[in-house]
Amino acid sequence: MATLWCQNVKRAFRGLKAFLGFASVEDVARETRLSSPLLAPEDSSPAEEQMSQEALARLLGNSRSDEVPLNDCSEAEAEAFLEVMRGQDSRLCLKTVRQASASVVNARDECIGNALHAAASEGHLEAVRLLLLRSDFRGVNCLNSIGSTALHIAAANDEEDICKVLLLCPRFTAGVNAVNDNGQSALDFAVEYGSGVCSPVLEAAGGQSVKLRRRVGAAYRPEPPQEGPAQDMAGLD
Repeated sequence: MATLWCQNVKRAFRGLKAFLGFASVEDVARETRLSSPLLAPEDSSPAEEQMSQEALARLLGNSRSDEVPLNDCSEAEAEAFLEVMRGQDSRLCLKTVRQASASVVNARDECIGNALHAAASEGHLEAVRLLLLRSDFRGVNCLNSIGSTALHIAAANDEEDICKVLLLCPRFTAGVNAVNDNGQSALDFAVEYGSGVCSPVLEAAGGQSVKLRRRVGAAYRPEPPQEGPAQDMAGLD
């Protein structure tokens, strides 16, 4: 009788320790199985044991998760929104950005980036303007899977006006000479992947070719900014 009483006291004490966070989930799960004939060890499979431990962890508030959701909205909402942004219909793109909630407009993809990357790629100038004007849009300086900004993408796709709008936006703090994971600047993208149409705009804003500078070393000097292109950019407001 005394032995049974001691076992009950020990079990209650372990339960109190678990509640206060001093006991492990495994200890509580073991005690729970031993105290109930319905949860005998021989009746429990490894999967069921794991499930019981996870349930106890949630119950005791000791569960931990290292997975951070990519988006605040649902996966379906994010995919539908970004699909429109990657499309060819600029009017639909603008309408979608205007009507999107804060969680949806900030949706992003692990590979291509966010709505600003997509709009810059497809030349949706007005959608880009609206994204930059939305105070709840947090992805102005967002990077895609290789660390490229929206300016990189616009330069690679010969979207000169979008490059100008981004460079004039005070929220675009990444700057004209931001380099991606491959050490490429927006000017490098304009020359290597585009036709070079955006090069004068980028150079006027102080843009430099990282790869060219590495090849020729100290002999390379970017041309000083010109007053004319700067005035032209201001006219886009």
